[in-house]
Amino acid sequence: MKKEFISEYIWLNYFNQYLYEKGIINENERNKISNKIPNITFKGKDEVNLQNRIKYHV
Repeated sequence: MKKEFISEYIWLNYFNQYLYEKGIINENERNKISNKIPNITFKGKDEVNLQNRIKYHV
């Protein structure tokens, strides 16, 4: 299960950055999305903050 959370986190961050680099979203939108990614990846799965999971389990 830990790998699933980390995979989702990495993929969403990568895609967010890709959209920004291609000019599809602006810097403000990229930053808003980046702040929401930890909550999106844990929605309905776990109450633990994703950043703490990564810090302690990777």
